Order: sequence, then structure tokens, then C-alpha cells
Amino acid sequence: MPQEVRIFDDAPALAEAAARFVIDAAQAAVAQHGRFHWVLSGGGTPRELYATLARPEFSKDMPWTQVYIYFGDERCVPPDHEDSNYRMTQDAMLRHVPIPPDHVLRFRTEAEPAVAAREYEEAVRASAPRDADNRPVVDLTLLGVGKDGHTASLFPGTPIMNEQQRLAAEVYVDKLQAWRVSLTLPVFHHARAALVLAAGESKADVVYEALHTEAGAELPIRQAEPRNGEVSWYLDRTAGARLGEEG
Repeated sequence: MPQEVRIFDDAPALAEAAARFVIDAAQAAVAQHGRFHWVLSGGGTPRELYATLARPEFSKDMPWTQVYIYFGDERCVPPDHEDSNYRMTQDAMLRHVPIPPDHVLRFRTEAEPAVAAREYEEAVRASAPRDADNRPVVDLTLLGVGKDGHTASLFPGTPIMNEQQRLAAEVYVDKLQAWRVSLTLPVFHHARAALVLAAGESKADVVYEALHTEAGAELPIRQAEPRNGEVSWYLDRTAGARLGEEG
């Protein structure tokens, strides 16, 4: 279960609090081992966070030259496509801040899904620090949550949920009739911390299920929690509206 659940009045307040969370995590990581390895999420709520981090009053406190960016997942579209998580992140944040371009590791979705996933696994292994068992360890994973409880492209009932060896894999999401590429549970399990963001009335039911029911523990968003790291949920008031109900 998360160590921290915080509810904010609205989406802007949520984005600003999340930005301060990320800045604090980045500064702590750089002080500890000289770099901040951060896995990003797609989606509207993370976009607000990224845009906030690009604002001068927040950006000045972020150690951008020591930040290394990874993507939790990607749609199989060109990097300049309007549906691309990479493009969204570039538009909202990355092109506006002084992060070295070679510190941003994107999925090469110009390739076939299986090739893109294999190449990304190799890139993660080459870039991220490793633990005593040679497993990549990132400092923070940013997790969105879908109405079905998915996070990244870890959808309920898909084969990628069972992947324990590969660090990135391709997955066909039947209900979307589309291929995705995604980091796998082992990467999320060995992160030092996770921040879950949820905003909007449409997320109230899944937030309640994830945090207040036995079945919620089986949702991908809960399965992606770090095994030994801290987990924080930051919600706006509408996403957290049901949390006062009896479980």
C-alpha cells in the first residue's frame, strides 16, 4: 500500500505539488549518487506536471544536466505523431529546459514493436544504475492510472503482465486494436520510489478500487509498485472523492 495519499483542490494544485515532489526527489538523488533517473508517464495529468516543471520558478530548482529520462511506455507511432508520448513530453517540457538531448531515451517506434522493445531494453541496461543483482534501478517512476487500472501499457489480462525477464516488451492491446511498447514489471519493482497521479471524476472509481478493496491489489497500477521503495498517490479532489467511503 502507498505510504502517502494526498488530495489537492484542483488539477493546477496537484501539478504544482507533484512538481515539487519531483524536484525534491531529483535533488536528493543527485546529492546521493550524482544523477536522477526518472521514468515518465503519458497522459493528460502528467502533461500538466511537465508543463509546470518547465515554468521558470520550478525549472530553476531542477538539476537538469544530471537528469536521465526514460519512458514507461509508448504508442507505436512516429515520434512526431500527435499520439506520441515522446512528442507530448517534448512539447510540454523537454524542449523548454536545459536537459542534454542524449539524456532522453525514447522508444524507437519507427521500428517494428519487437525491435523497438529489444532496443529499449538494451538502452536501459546501458544507462540505468544497477543493484547487486545486476538489475537496473531508477530513482522515480511516474505512474498514471487508467479507468481499468492499467499503468504504462500494462493492461489487465495481457501477456506483458507475466513478463519477468525482459525489461521492455511489445504488447498488443486488443481493446485498442493497437500495438504498444512498454517497460515491464521488473523495472517498476526495483525503482527507489513511485509517484502515482490521478485527476478527474472518471478516475474516482479506480482510485477507490485500487486503495480500498482486496481486488485492487491485483490491478496493474498496484502490481507496478516498487517492492522496497516508497509509493505516493497524488490526487485531485474529484479523483479522490470516494476515498472517505467504507471499504
